[in-house]
Amino acid sequence: MSILIACSPSSGSSLLRRILNRHPEVFCGSETSLFAKKQLYTDWQRNKYRLLLPSFINLRNSSWHHQRGIELDEEYPINKAMLREFIRKSNNFESFIEGLYKQILDGKNKKIWAEKTPANAFTSELFLEHFPEGRLIHITRNPYDAMASLINRGMNAFDAFAVVLINTAYVTEQHHSERYHCIRYEELVENPQATMKNLCFFMGIEYSDSMLDANKNQAGVASMPGWNYRETDKPGTKSIGRFETLNEETQVLLIAYSKCLAIKRKRFNTLEKQCNLLSYAFLDKLHGVEQIDQLKKAYYFDQIKRTLKFHYYNYWNYPIKLNC
Repeated sequence: MSILIACSPSSGSSLLRRILNRHPEVFCGSETSLFAKKQLYTDWQRNKYRLLLPSFINLRNSSWHHQRGIELDEEYPINKAMLREFIRKSNNFESFIEGLYKQILDGKNKKIWAEKTPANAFTSELFLEHFPEGRLIHITRNPYDAMASLINRGMNAFDAFAVVLINTAYVTEQHHSERYHCIRYEELVENPQATMKNLCFFMGIEYSDSMLDANKNQAGVASMPGWNYRETDKPGTKSIGRFETLNEETQVLLIAYSKCLAIKRKRFNTLEKQCNLLSYAFLDKLHGVEQIDQLKKAYYFDQIKRTLKFHYYNYWNYPIKLNC
């Protein structure tokens, strides 16, 4: 079985992937960016060997962040020669993934694979289309807390707001599918056993208590600057309410963004619609002309920056529009 995890960054996907990886039947390694590239789904033959190029000239993720190439760290026992052979033998992306993950699962004595790059949000529809047995997990978090976490990690306010809004808009397009399952980060850390039992039922596997045991010896990056926890720790609630730790100026600015920015051609294209769908409170504090001026400057500057740096999203396909 194939499982794709899609979300906005700082929504708890790293914690979730560690929990899933402790299940005796599931392998969920670190982020690969492999599933976030539209070209691999839509034109495999033309693009497959680009996976072997150095990361700085490799395929771009079809995402808000400018990421290229794939990452296969020590959790993935695959070298470049093996990768080349899997590519050579594969007629399409699906058969490539089947061969690649069979090698990994056989080596780890597991049966199910999962992958959790947040940018999977942008290709979640293609994943469900190309992997008929695949299932999509959307882990979501209070969007204001997710933005605050990204800002604490060094991201500017506009970029933090935009990536949360756009990733959520793309993945929630699939929320009517019977192969879509949504987990709230808050429920995962406050009631992890019940949350994981429901997820295991969705995946068609037995729940195991070992999933919630802390394991500090797991491979892969376990922490990043600005995090309150290592992802190898047991779930805790200290990261709930991160928005309230921001200064008032930043809070008001983010709330102004939430009223004035929307995603083009998506059903849940505003933060208010997303909050209503996912059962989060939409904040409605007052803001002034100053915040709107800052927003517009950040909006137009971001378009220019992305265009000059050849990002996937740039002036020509910019997905965000102004509503004020």
